[in-house]
Amino acid sequence: MRTTGLQVSGVGFLLRRLELALVIGDPRMAHDPLRSQRRAIAVGVLMSMLVAGGAVMLALLRPQPAVDEAVLAQDEAGGLYVRLGEAFHPVTNVASARLVARQPVEPTHSTFQQIQKFPHGPAIGVPAAPELVQSPGGAWMVCDGGRVEVAPEAQTFASGVLRGPSGVWLVHGTQRAKVDDQTARLLGVPEHNVTRPVVQQFDRLPDLTAGVLRKHIPTGLPEPFDRTGRLLQADDRVFLTLRGGVVELKGPRRTYAEAIIGVPARRVSLAEVLAQPSVRPGPRSLGIIPDTDAPFAPAGRLCAGQDGLTRPVGSFSSIPDAPEVSFSGPRGTSVLSTERGLALVSETGVRYGVGSHADLAALGFRDPVQVPWRVIAGLPDGGLLSEDNARATTATITASAKTAESPMATR
Repeated sequence: MRTTGLQVSGVGFLLRRLELALVIGDPRMAHDPLRSQRRAIAVGVLMSMLVAGGAVMLALLRPQPAVDEAVLAQDEAGGLYVRLGEAFHPVTNVASARLVARQPVEPTHSTFQQIQKFPHGPAIGVPAAPELVQSPGGAWMVCDGGRVEVAPEAQTFASGVLRGPSGVWLVHGTQRAKVDDQTARLLGVPEHNVTRPVVQQFDRLPDLTAGVLRKHIPTGLPEPFDRTGRLLQADDRVFLTLRGGVVELKGPRRTYAEAIIGVPARRVSLAEVLAQPSVRPGPRSLGIIPDTDAPFAPAGRLCAGQDGLTRPVGSFSSIPDAPEVSFSGPRGTSVLSTERGLALVSETGVRYGVGSHADLAALGFRDPVQVPWRVIAGLPDGGLLSEDNARATTATITASAKTAESPMATR
């Protein structure tokens, strides 16, 4: 006799009642906690099998970190190794690795076990290097206290009168000359109080004080043109006698000369003046003072920049200015070109020399900004970044190798 489905279902029902009676002592089948338990166990086993299977697949399919063709490798602890020939050398930083490799390589991530399979050499590299992220260009200047600032833009002024610890100076372009203490009042322009580092950014010319301008030296010309430092007036024009000839005074130059010399101009005919040789005023003869009514620097903060007196416009830094901060510039590393060669300046204000344009390209930098050496000369020297220094073993790197070999070292 064949077994029917109802019989099978009934037997299963009786078995579950028996199971419940044995486990919980209640055969009434009011609820079935064992079914929920079995389902939970089944789902848990299935999920465990899926997780275990995924782990096995990842272990089988995940590629091993290979460094067979890598120029620069980095282990899991962050250690860097640069390839020289067939051997890997521990290297102090990525900048040193790039200088050695002669290209801007990036680290290949691997493991210490994989790197250990290759021959090893001694540790090499320069002890310190700036970040390898190039900062935007800007206007460089030296401000009060020798603070070097970099601003997105700068406003430049042709002339200005500065009062510093060593006296009063008239600045025109990148040059300065010592002048009378009352110069600002004589010219009717603002006087700016600055510190010594700002004054020293300008090339000094001979003094233009009263004692210098009042000296009477033979000119070799007929009287009244026979002595230097004489003011002569022809109609409404004023001339000054110099060695070898006369020069006409205009604008602020005339105002300053008339006030400093302090002797009224002698009246002569214009024909007499035109009969004498005409000369250009040099540094010793008011040449630094403008002869037109060009605007002088207005009141406010002044710095010394590439083209003369400047004032920063905007700021790269969100940190308030503080006297103890010697550098304020953009994030990243600034790439500069000076009359002494290439330089990198870190965002903390450390200056590094760069051996050549090839070294600069190997580091991954380009398009250096032209900056006068005098602007960055006061920054701390971080040493020379060159291929030879990068190939030196760390045991041989000394202070002399870091500073004295740098063409930008300030000794």
